[in-house]
Amino acid sequence: MSPSIARNSHRTSPAARALVVAATLLLVGYPLAIAWALTSNRRDLALVLSLVSLAVLALASPRRWRLAGAALIAVVAAAAILAGWGMQLSFLPPVIVNLALMAFFGVTLRRGAEPLIARFARIERGTLEPDLQRYTRRLTWLWTWFFLVMAAVSAVFAALSWTAAWTWFTVVGNWVCVGLFFCSEYLYRRVHFAHYTHATPMQLLALVRKQWRAPA
Repeated sequence: MSPSIARNSHRTSPAARALVVAATLLLVGYPLAIAWALTSNRRDLALVLSLVSLAVLALASPRRWRLAGAALIAVVAAAAILAGWGMQLSFLPPVIVNLALMAFFGVTLRRGAEPLIARFARIERGTLEPDLQRYTRRLTWLWTWFFLVMAAVSAVFAALSWTAAWTWFTVVGNWVCVGLFFCSEYLYRRVHFAHYTHATPMQLLALVRKQWRAPA
C-alpha cells in the first residue's frame, strides 16, 4: 500500500461495519426475497421488506446525505402507499442504489469541484499529473452515466413487471457489469498509463469505502 493510502486509512466502528454488512446482504438478498414474496402473493411481506430495505439504505448513505436521504425516502414511501402504489416500492431499492451511486460521482463534476476519481487518484498518489487529471475527469463522467443506465434498466424491468428479469439483473447482471467495468478500466489504465504506478483494485475499493463514509 502506498504511504498516502496508509496515512488516510482509519478504523471503522463495529456499528459501521455491521451496517456495511447489512447493506451488502441487502443488495444480494433483497431482490430474491421480493421475487419470492410476489410470486407467493405475499404482498404485505413485500411491502414490509421494501420499507425495511429503504431504511437501511438511508442509514448506509454518506453522512452528509443521510438526513436528507432518509426524509426523501420517507416522503416517497408515504406518497406511494397513499396513492395505492405500495407494490411499486418493492422494486425501488435497487434503483435507488444506482441513483445514489450516480449522484455520488456526478455531484463532484460541478464547476469548481474535484471529480471523484481525481480525488481517489490524488489520495493514492499525493499529486496528480495533467494527463491523469483529464483522464480521471472523463472517467468520473463514465461512472456517472454507467450508474444511470443501471438504474434505468432496473426501472424498465420493474415498470414492465418482468419480475424474473428484474431479479436476475439486480442480483447478478448489475454487479457483473460493475465488476467488468471496474476491471476493464483498471487494465486499460495499466496499459495506457504504464509509466505510472497504480494502486491495486483492493486498495482502490478501500478508498471508495472511505470516501463513502466521509463527512462533508
